[in-house]
Amino acid sequence: MSNAWLAAIAALTGAVVMVLELMAVRLMAPWFGQSQPVWTSVIGVVLASLAAGQWLGGRWAEARRGPRPALLLLLAGCWSIALPDIVAWLGSAVMPAELPLLEAYPFVTWGSLLVSVVSLGLPLLVLGAMTPWLVQVSTEVRQMPGRVTGRILGAGTLGSLVGTFGATHLLLGTLGSSWAVRVAGALLLVVALVVARLEGRRTGGAGALLGLFLLPVAAAFLPAAGPMKGTLLETRETPYQLARVVEWEDGTRALQLNEGLDSFHSLYNPEKFWSGTYFDAFLGPAFLAPRSADGERDVLVIGLAAGTMARQILEVDPDVRVRGVEIDSGIVELGRRWFDLPDAVDVVEGVDGRIALVADSARYGAILMDAYAQQIYLPAHLCTEEFFASVRDHLLEGGVAALNLGGLGREDPLVSAVAHTFNAVFGNAVMGRVPGTRNMLLMGFRGPAPRPAQWEAALSQVAFPPPEGGVGGLSWFWSSKVLSSVGDVSEVLLRDGRAPVEALAHESWQGQLVQESALENPVIDAGSLDLARQWIAQTRWSAAEAILREVVLQSSPENQASAHLLLGNIAFERGRFGEAVQEYRAAEAAVGRENPDVRGTTVTAQANIELALSSMERAERLAGRRGRVQIGVLAALGAGLTALLVLVGRSRRLN
Repeated sequence: MSNAWLAAIAALTGAVVMVLELMAVRLMAPWFGQSQPVWTSVIGVVLASLAAGQWLGGRWAEARRGPRPALLLLLAGCWSIALPDIVAWLGSAVMPAELPLLEAYPFVTWGSLLVSVVSLGLPLLVLGAMTPWLVQVSTEVRQMPGRVTGRILGAGTLGSLVGTFGATHLLLGTLGSSWAVRVAGALLLVVALVVARLEGRRTGGAGALLGLFLLPVAAAFLPAAGPMKGTLLETRETPYQLARVVEWEDGTRALQLNEGLDSFHSLYNPEKFWSGTYFDAFLGPAFLAPRSADGERDVLVIGLAAGTMARQILEVDPDVRVRGVEIDSGIVELGRRWFDLPDAVDVVEGVDGRIALVADSARYGAILMDAYAQQIYLPAHLCTEEFFASVRDHLLEGGVAALNLGGLGREDPLVSAVAHTFNAVFGNAVMGRVPGTRNMLLMGFRGPAPRPAQWEAALSQVAFPPPEGGVGGLSWFWSSKVLSSVGDVSEVLLRDGRAPVEALAHESWQGQLVQESALENPVIDAGSLDLARQWIAQTRWSAAEAILREVVLQSSPENQASAHLLLGNIAFERGRFGEAVQEYRAAEAAVGRENPDVRGTTVTAQANIELALSSMERAERLAGRRGRVQIGVLAALGAGLTALLVLVGRSRRLN
């Protein structure tokens, strides 16, 4: 083969490697998302496979025996065409149905590694073996080995560069990830036939060739369950993520991104106003916003998504001027089509939230922030001291900034760090968990913070729709039982260039908690249980626990039983189900099962025990399945290493 052909084949190989690497993450997104652990799994497997292939290909090329370039290209091409179906089959087999996001971390990490090894290991090893073969078949290699090697490697790297940009900016937008991979595989098949013709050699036995060509056909029949509940209305791959619009049984439409799990980024039900989720909570700060000089409210939403917050605000008061910022234009289009995103919303799309804010000279009565990336990450540059200072500077005097934080409470590592940073800028921040959700609402004010009574007075002037079936309303909003001052929840201050939000998010995802300083020698009186209940509502679990431990030691059996129930609730919130069961049983023991005066306590304890035991069983099932996934990873790695050693042994005999 001529030098031009060798360079072209090397360039194509390099381009396909990058297409497979980049698109593999997108193919896995419906099951595992695109978080850092998934990227780590894919990149790690790609690098390990290329290294093994280059080493093994060098031995084959030196012996001039073993699979030659045409057969290697044919194998990689057939496998690439089958890759989307293989990933879908493995992904649905690995991920449990309806897995909650908070319990998904081990499945995402180990599951993505297993799928990466099985689906990417072989084609990347084969493509890695191409480089030494191309060097070896060059007619100039013996006279100019350095120049030939450099030319092949350089062509491969340039091809990788083309594949990187082409996959993201051309193939993904026009074909989608599945067909991008299949087109890359088809190109490998065409080049394999050309190489076989140029070499004047057969590519292999008839049976082997038939098996390779049937591989994509067989893969198309692999069973693969859909990764979502409900009816799929539309799927769209944007430059940023995989977006799906799903309709649930009650008619609610949900925007789910990447793995989705039990999370959503926008909701819309034509028959309902209140969503019963954290979106409703943002109506509070939106209508606490002071009016501009012309008497109207101006509200900015950073992280608009499909527009749930904006739509709710305008349904309450069509005269509010709402501007939304959304970096993903594809999501805005879905909002217009499926989520009734009003035309009155001034949407700044395709622009990062921080850039849009810096370029905006306007000042707002309220700035609402709900920007998440890859499901679990707050973008690092959108939760630093510098960014929050810019938010404050864009508020009118008396204006309010509100931030959605995914997390169970103050003891969540990410929640505590972001809240501490936010409070360092505003100095008057309040925080609380939105009832019935895993979302924390964080608010800060430019100027003196209004008192809850002022919140109630202001919001009582707004014509909110009445609650629907017990869902809705903001009475909890001005209750001191939920929202409270941020205080010293953390020592971590996030700043530009020093904002480890990914690490904090992973700690949160794994259930790690930051222990708040507990009270030393708390004074126990008649109001201690009520205070503990209030602190539990504010997710100040450590402080509440300190009081309850003293109540258990010092109070009457009835109060001891109540304290044990509350301690069980704290343990349940922390995911310590065995400890929760012990506390609930201690509550029963404190008053006795047959005591009619405390029958309510006994019934509550029994119901809580059943719930905790059910949660324990689910956790054990997930742990068992997680163990099987881990064993699968080890088995796949072991099988791959064994196959590699067998091939190495054969190459030694060839030499």
